[in-house]
Amino acid sequence: MSSARLVLAVTGASGSAYAEALLVRTLRARISCYVILSPTAQKVIKTEIPDSLLSRLAESTQRARFEDNQELVKQASGYGLDATQLSGLRTFAHDDLYAPVASGSLGATHMVVVPASMGTVARLASGMSGNLIERCADV
Repeated sequence: MSSARLVLAVTGASGSAYAEALLVRTLRARISCYVILSPTAQKVIKTEIPDSLLSRLAESTQRARFEDNQELVKQASGYGLDATQLSGLRTFAHDDLYAPVASGSLGATHMVVVPASMGTVARLASGMSGNLIERCADV
């Protein structure tokens, strides 16, 4: 895996396919990816891209070891990903402010919010941090 570490935050705006494309490309590049899905994003993903890797993540246990999840490995293989590439993938609950990504000591090197709802953009711009997505942006 690369030394780069990406926090991928997905909010409830339309455009889940963009987050899916970024996730797949990140994993193909062997970059660790920490995914945070807002509750609304989980609903939108199931509507926009129901048979996707992101949709499977929305259904999976938080902080699971995805390289051991055979259903997810099978889904990922359709994207040209293998279990080794999934080893850098972790998800965190939207409200888990104790997640390692909430701390600057984790050393995430990048963060992308895609799609970004206007509510999230406004809270990030004003420095509010009431959930894990906003806290990661603070860090």
